[in-house]
Amino acid sequence: MSGTLLNPSSSNTLAHRVFGATVYALYDANWYGELGTYSAMPTSTQDGLGYALSGDPGRLSDTVYARFAYMKDLKRQFFSAGVVALSTNRQLPRNGPSEHVTDLGYDVSYQYLGNRENIFQIAYVNIMERRRYATTPLGPFPYLVALQHGVVHDQTLTVTYTFKQSYGVTFAHLVSTGTHDIVRFVPYGEPDTGSNSFTVFWTPFGKDDSFTSIANLKLAAEWFRFNKFNGASSNVFGAPPGAPVTNARDLNAFLLFASVAF
Repeated sequence: MSGTLLNPSSSNTLAHRVFGATVYALYDANWYGELGTYSAMPTSTQDGLGYALSGDPGRLSDTVYARFAYMKDLKRQFFSAGVVALSTNRQLPRNGPSEHVTDLGYDVSYQYLGNRENIFQIAYVNIMERRRYATTPLGPFPYLVALQHGVVHDQTLTVTYTFKQSYGVTFAHLVSTGTHDIVRFVPYGEPDTGSNSFTVFWTPFGKDDSFTSIANLKLAAEWFRFNKFNGASSNVFGAPPGAPVTNARDLNAFLLFASVAF
C-alpha cells in the first residue's frame, strides 16, 4: 500500500471508513486541541454504504489521534497552522498479522475573504508515515527480502478560487514518495506517485443570502491526472515486451459528484 493513512486520496485510507470519539477544546477563539481514538467500520457497514471493499483500511487497534492548531480570523482574511499525529496497529487483511503505523504531519492555510465576492484560498499539507511491517516477504531472487521498516511521505498543495460563494475552481498538486523496496513495491521498488486534480464546482444554496443557510449542496466535476505511478510515467505495471502497456496517464479519471452537508 502506498500513501499515508491520513491522506484522503490514498488507497485504503481512513476517510469515511472509521468511527470513533474525540474530545476537543478551543481557547481564546484561536487555539484548538483535539484528542481521540478511531476504529474501522465493519466491512458489512462499508459495503452497505456503497464503499468498495478493496478500499478497506483494515482492522485498527490501540489507535490514538491528536491535533493542535492555531487559527486567526481577521474578518477579511483567515489563516491557520497545525500539527497532527496518528498512531495505530493495523491488520490488512483483517485476518492477517498486525503492523504498526505512525503518522506525523503539519498543515498551513490562508484564505482571503474580502467582501466575500472573490474568495481565494491556498493550503499545504505535509504528512510523514513510519511503518513497522508485520511480515518481511521474500523476493523473486535468493537473499532478496522486504524491509522491516519503511517511510511514506505525502505532500498536497491546493489552490481554490470562489466567486460569489457559488462558483469555484480548485487545483491540487499531490506528490507521494517512499522508501525504496523492490519486494513490496512491484515492479520498480518505488511507491512514488505524482498527480494533479482540477475541479469546478457550483453551490446553488447554503450561502448567507440563500433561502436556507444550514444545508449546503455542492455539485462538482473533477479531472484527476497522473504524471507518475509506481515510480514511473510509462509502463507503470512493468508489462513484458509484447504485452499491453499501461502508462500513468492511462489512469486519469473524470468524476461528477454531488454532496450535501448540514
